[in-house]
Amino acid sequence: MKEKFTVLLGIDVETDVGSFTPFYEGVRNGVPLLLDLLAGFGVKGTFYFTGDAARQNSGIARFTVKSGNEIGYHSLYHETVGDELFPIPGEKPLLPHEVEPRLKIAADWIFEACGVRPVSFRAPRLWGGTPVVNALEKLGYVSDASYPMYFHRKRFVPYYPSRNNWLDEGDGAVLEIPNFADMTMESKDAPLERDRDPWPAFRTEGADVEELKKLIGGLFRLGGEFKTAMEIAADFAGGSFIQSPFKNE
Repeated sequence: MKEKFTVLLGIDVETDVGSFTPFYEGVRNGVPLLLDLLAGFGVKGTFYFTGDAARQNSGIARFTVKSGNEIGYHSLYHETVGDELFPIPGEKPLLPHEVEPRLKIAADWIFEACGVRPVSFRAPRLWGGTPVVNALEKLGYVSDASYPMYFHRKRFVPYYPSRNNWLDEGDGAVLEIPNFADMTMESKDAPLERDRDPWPAFRTEGADVEELKKLIGGLFRLGGEFKTAMEIAADFAGGSFIQSPFKNE
């Protein structure tokens, strides 16, 4: 009998090429294809919308909700909300006191676009931080999928972080879900080891639909059970969560 394991399909919904263009061709043309693909396999994922992506593409956001997938959020404008791992020209991290209000605005914009309040978060570029998880806890969120396994290389399963240092285990209420990285390969990108992270390959080499079908089918055959970030957080909490149709107050 195959050993079961949990799979979270997280899709960041943002401007084309992250922070560097104002366009939403990928959102308008790609998200419906992804929703159809997931429906064909009978699985759900978490779609992490920036506040601006939801505001400018409310029809796509509502369609995502109606499909039964989870709406998460991904900052206001795909900005650096947490710890900067390497410098990007023209990009400056938010100051710690800016994090909570901007996360709240992003969540409110998503609510206004699609009528549900997100409870799951992923930081742009996986640049999370202690002020981020503490702000998420204050705002009532249940999961954060920002831990970059390729960089920190210490956490391989979900954990509850410390309120003093998000990289340590502690008594925080927001479940931290590490992002997959291939820790078996020999990295050629010292010291960052970003080549362990599959995301850049999807962005630079393309994410062919047929290849995605092979990936999902292969995970199924290996014993993968597909869950949303909210469902994973509920499993760890021993209860259940719903996306409520009301704003954070």
